[in-house]
Amino acid sequence: INSNPIPLSRQVTLAEKAIAVAGKAAEDIRLAKVKAAKVEADFASQLSTANKSLGVAGSDKKLKDVELEATAVGVKAAEDQLGVMKIKAKKAQEIVLSLEEMMKQSSEHSEKEVAEEILTAAKKTLTDTNASVGRVEQLLQESQAANMAALKEQQLAVKKLADLNARASQLNEQVEKAVADRKSIDEKHMAALEKYQSCERILKKWQDELVFSQAATHKSK
Repeated sequence: INSNPIPLSRQVTLAEKAIAVAGKAAEDIRLAKVKAAKVEADFASQLSTANKSLGVAGSDKKLKDVELEATAVGVKAAEDQLGVMKIKAKKAQEIVLSLEEMMKQSSEHSEKEVAEEILTAAKKTLTDTNASVGRVEQLLQESQAANMAALKEQQLAVKKLADLNARASQLNEQVEKAVADRKSIDEKHMAALEKYQSCERILKKWQDELVFSQAATHKSK
C-alpha cells in the first residue's frame, strides 16, 4: 500500500501535461512526415523528367551513330574513287610521255601527224583525268570534314547520355533514400500517435477516478 499516494488532482494535471507533450511530439512528427513526403515527391518528379530526357538522349545518340557511320562510308567511297582516278591519271601520263617519245623518234611526216593527233587526244584525256582527280580530292576533303563534324556531334551525344545516366542514377538513389526516410518517419508517427492515445486513456482514467472520488466525498458529507 502506497503510504504517500499522489493526489488525484495532481495525477490529472500530470496526465494533462503528458498528453500535451505527446500531442506536440506527434504533431511535430506529422509535419516532418509531410515535409518528407514533399521531398520524396520532388525527387520522384525530377527522376521522371531525367528518365524522359535520358530516353530522348538515347535516341539522339543512336541517330548520331548512324550519321557518323554514313559519313565514314562517304569518306571510304571518296578514298576508293580517288585511288582509281589517280591510277587512271598515272596511266594517261604514261601514254602521253610514250607518245611524245614516239614523235621524237619518228622521222616521217605522216607518222608525226598521226602521232600528234593521238597525243592531242591523250593530253585531253590526261587533263580531264587530272581535273577529275581534283574534284574527287575536293569531295574527299568535304567528306572528311563532314565525318569530323559528325564525330564531334556523336561524342557530344555520348557525353550528354553519360551525364544524364549519372544524374538519373543519383536521383534514383535520392528517391530511395527519401522513401526510406519517409517510411521511418511514418513509423515514428505511428508510435507517437499510440503514445498520445495511451496518454488519453490515462488522463481519462484519472479524470474518472477524480470525479468518482469527488462524488463519493460529497455523498459522505
